[in-house]
Amino acid sequence: MCQAEDNDTELVNEETDDQPVPSDEANSAEMSDGMEQQPTSQQQQHGSKHKEDNDRPTRPPHPYNNASLFSKIFFLWPYPLLQLGMQRPLTDGDLPNVAQVDASQRNLKYIQRLWRDEQERHGDKSDLRRALFRDFMKTLWFIQPFMGAAALAKIIQAVCLGNLIEFFEENDDKENSTVNPNEGYLWAMGLVLCGSVTLFEHHHVFFYGWRKAMQYRVASVAAIYDKALRLSSTHPETLAHYGRILNLASNDVERYMFTTLFVSFLWWAPLQAVGILVTGVVLVGWAFCVGIAVLVILFVPLQTWLSHSFAKFRSNIAAITDQRVNFVSQAVRGARVMKLSGYETQFLERIQEFRALEIHQIQQANRLKAANEALFYATNVVISFVVFIVHVFVFEQELTTGGVFLTFTLVNILQLELIKHVSIAVMTTSECSVSVHRIQQFFSFPEIDTALNGSGTINRDAVDDEPGEPNHTLDRNVAISMQNVSCPWNHVTQVLPKSEAPLQQNDNIIDNVESAATSPQHNGPSLSWALHDATVDFEYQSLTAVIGPVGGGKSALIQALVQELPVTSGSLRRGYKTLAYASQDAWVMDGTIRENITMGHEYNAIWYEEVIQACCLSLDFTQLRDGDQTVVGDRGVQLSGGQRARVGLARALYKNADVLIADDPLSAVDARVGRHLFQHAIMGLSVNKGKCVILATHQHQYVHDARCLLIMDGGHLKCIGTYQDCLAASGGKLTAHDADNSSEAEASSSKSNTARSNNLIEDEKQPASLVEDGEAIKDGEQNEKGKQGSLPPWVDGQSERRRIRKTMRLLPLLGPCRHLLYS
Repeated sequence: MCQAEDNDTELVNEETDDQPVPSDEANSAEMSDGMEQQPTSQQQQHGSKHKEDNDRPTRPPHPYNNASLFSKIFFLWPYPLLQLGMQRPLTDGDLPNVAQVDASQRNLKYIQRLWRDEQERHGDKSDLRRALFRDFMKTLWFIQPFMGAAALAKIIQAVCLGNLIEFFEENDDKENSTVNPNEGYLWAMGLVLCGSVTLFEHHHVFFYGWRKAMQYRVASVAAIYDKALRLSSTHPETLAHYGRILNLASNDVERYMFTTLFVSFLWWAPLQAVGILVTGVVLVGWAFCVGIAVLVILFVPLQTWLSHSFAKFRSNIAAITDQRVNFVSQAVRGARVMKLSGYETQFLERIQEFRALEIHQIQQANRLKAANEALFYATNVVISFVVFIVHVFVFEQELTTGGVFLTFTLVNILQLELIKHVSIAVMTTSECSVSVHRIQQFFSFPEIDTALNGSGTINRDAVDDEPGEPNHTLDRNVAISMQNVSCPWNHVTQVLPKSEAPLQQNDNIIDNVESAATSPQHNGPSLSWALHDATVDFEYQSLTAVIGPVGGGKSALIQALVQELPVTSGSLRRGYKTLAYASQDAWVMDGTIRENITMGHEYNAIWYEEVIQACCLSLDFTQLRDGDQTVVGDRGVQLSGGQRARVGLARALYKNADVLIADDPLSAVDARVGRHLFQHAIMGLSVNKGKCVILATHQHQYVHDARCLLIMDGGHLKCIGTYQDCLAASGGKLTAHDADNSSEAEASSSKSNTARSNNLIEDEKQPASLVEDGEAIKDGEQNEKGKQGSLPPWVDGQSERRRIRKTMRLLPLLGPCRHLLYS
């Protein structure tokens, strides 16, 4: 189980690069099936702990933090790194540390605080888009004056250009010229100064805009990952499949990049257009208004329609991409079953269908983009042509060289701002709005550490204690205490109608929930109970086996203990600090086997060796080319089901947690390995060391001496007692299994198999004695029932013995390995 802690630390002075980030150990990378390892004194006596990957090079500080104002204005601070890269290839140690303001941990807390403040202000009407836009305007306010100065400089530059051309034209006739010869220098100087302002504004606005976009991107990716660790795997409304999460963290977050750059043009471009209109009317004439009218009436609405169409296609493409990526990921994970079943063609056709729909939407969006580009390049020519025609034929005025250049320049600025920048701003803002809304929906999914009370709100009291916060009111020997706990599979946001009086945790809560689920006032579906009215205590230094028929609710109890199922009623109290969980479907990440077992914790060679010995992984390491350094996962070696189960159990054991919860890890291994895992891993490294172990299993031969919990249909806890008590309470739904408590089972099994094979060979030499001594054979079979088990009822004993005798004729060819036929 991956458990993440709440990040409630407030940030101050957000915009300082060298601001120290408050330490938050609870938010450190604990990416394992359990919680943080708490080494015992016994482990410390084994020797010093060895750390891996500690030879990372020391990085220099970020050059921007200590750069001077002059260096920041002219972008001189990255030059030393570029110069070093020209002299030799850069190494990992040459790259500077990430600035604190750009760090993932800081930005994760930052966006969480923004979302929390937005929820406090607006409640159910909270909008992440509004929160991000408010933060953008608050933190990047200083770029707005730069953009205003650049807008004004572009207009002045156009005027200077027109007057400079008029100056050159009038100076051609030097004898009749009345223009001051120094006036041309003034207009040229104005051109240079306005160009410099535009140059510095463009690069600095892009730098700070890109940097803010990267901060939003890093914050969103970190928040998506943090949220994914908290999602409920059992909630029916989550819909957080692998493809959707991958698409959010890879495609949707990229929409920040252009939005932060161009969103400011949505208000500066209209203001600049008004300034250009006034300038054109004063210097060119009223014909310039006609050209602006054509631009505003014809081209701007067309650009707006194209931008909204882009947003629509973006939403459709994102939805289809989610489906395709999810389906492809399922095909990759189940490639072996797909090939064995011959489903390659069917899967390929389904994937091609999704891809065809996606390509169709992309092609339509690209057609609109092509039309947008064509419209952009045609605008300048069309508007200028209209202005010149109206100026000459309607107002009957003469065109001058300076007027033509001024008109072209002003229209070109309008074209760039209103047609290009505004259209990009509308398009990127629309796409970003869709992406942020999708991210907000993901943030709104229910989490595993919440519990629903009767009114449908989050009820922290239903879970008295969080992991890592032991309840001191419990008995010191009790690790987990459950009192009348009920958990539904289809938990909904509204279970009971709202009531003025708060519900109390008593025996009547379950009846109230049941009546609400079936009452006419309840709009949701009837509750399907995963666990119903369970009362049990789990103690340290004990093994509790959870048994029952398939679908009875064993995994539901495990899910409730690890907070994957919300507790709607009752009390669940915890008296432990750390917990480890070995799931039924073991998870393996992309990395080495050792990384999968240690999972980010310090490497202790002695304890690690004990764990892999107990989990029977030593033989597997010898068969792998790189041992425990073999890369596994989607990009490495594919482990078998039994190997994955043992790696998952080894990961949980390596945590050395107070509580070990295992969901049937013995089902994926054979009898010999299962016996070893139970005796050495579960009992040896857990129960015998004072741990609380909760084991859900169908391997009943190992739990005869353990306390057993019998869970029947509907999650009802029928019996708590010995294995025989649970067997009697099952009403015949459980099949009795003989106890397997022999510590030397492997040796005795090998000896007995060898003896039986030798006896059968001797019997083959004297077939007549087998017929004459048939009763003796039957007696021998009865004696072997306790060790080997009786034959199934549908197998005829005499026919089976004849088959064995025929098989024994081939045993001399096998030599010493003939006993393997009976193992």
